[in-house]
Amino acid sequence: MAISQADRRQWLDLLRECRFVLDAMRHQTSYAVRPNLFTKGTQASMWQLHPGKLVREFDSKSSKLDARMGAALFDAVSEVRNFLNRPQPWTTTQVAEDLTRAVLLVDKAIGAVELLRLDDETVAQVVDELERDYLLSLAVTLTGQGTIAQKLSEWEGGDPGDYLDVATFRLVREGGSGRLHMRDIYEATDAGMTTLLFGKGFRSYDKYPQVQYMLYSQWFTYMYALWEEQYRIRLAVAHGADDDGKPWTRFDIIQQLFGDIRNVRNDVVHKHGVVDACADNTKLAWFTEGSRIEITTEQMHSLVTLFPREELLRKPTRAKPGNPQNLPWSVEPELVDEVRQLADRIGLTRRLKKDIGNEALKCWIASHQ
Repeated sequence: MAISQADRRQWLDLLRECRFVLDAMRHQTSYAVRPNLFTKGTQASMWQLHPGKLVREFDSKSSKLDARMGAALFDAVSEVRNFLNRPQPWTTTQVAEDLTRAVLLVDKAIGAVELLRLDDETVAQVVDELERDYLLSLAVTLTGQGTIAQKLSEWEGGDPGDYLDVATFRLVREGGSGRLHMRDIYEATDAGMTTLLFGKGFRSYDKYPQVQYMLYSQWFTYMYALWEEQYRIRLAVAHGADDDGKPWTRFDIIQQLFGDIRNVRNDVVHKHGVVDACADNTKLAWFTEGSRIEITTEQMHSLVTLFPREELLRKPTRAKPGNPQNLPWSVEPELVDEVRQLADRIGLTRRLKKDIGNEALKCWIASHQ
């Protein structure tokens, strides 16, 4: 068995949720005015909450758990199980004592799970997680207008109040800080109109809703960051090394769909939503150079079936060397000046001076491996 990043995250979430519920009940029973009986109904209901969920998950997966994970969880799960199955009668004072012990063991389990060494991820595991994040973010994006639409319906139906208090998401009568007039929300969601003309057929006046642009452009920005900052690196590590023994790098993990996503993101961020780079897209060939980025709901839906699972599972192809880039760290000007003087003194040509940065970084890497 092996322990993946997803495994550890799942069990830590279950433990922390269980701890929250148990500690809240411990607090309540500790401050009871007098020792009262802890009812069977309350005890039974705990099986439907996070403590019961932790025990059920452990029981259903224990035979397949890595031995290290099983050992880290065992004492805490056993204590929670004992609490859930404790025979009556049972007073609030006894409950508080039992929960104090259970919370301590859950805390111990959390610490133990956090310290478990993760095994090397397989390519399939990384792709599974990427696909999950990709589809989940799409689901959130595609349903994101629903809540706003419901509030507009309330307002148009004559609900009192022309302002939306964003913090409480309630309609109120007065404007002020943190409040939007519903007319502004209506304008941001207005998609135009369609009418039927006798002898002419349907005629439409189309508008691209501002809210739709906000939601969809945020998805491209989020997915680009997720791919660039997390998954390219994880996929490179999971793929290991090429036949020559040289490890793959994130620059070798190239995928056309995510390249197109990057182009859309760049035009949103750097071109204020005007099509430039994404006019060259191949997978997401939706755009005309110089026009506004106006992605339709149907186009966003099509992304669901475009996830390139099989391509991501394949062995990468070594990328050509990239263009030089500036270092992301500051350097003392005196040190830079000293290097320049030394380079001039030993007679380095301009071409050879360009290698100084690479040589310095290689020396640093070698000294820290």
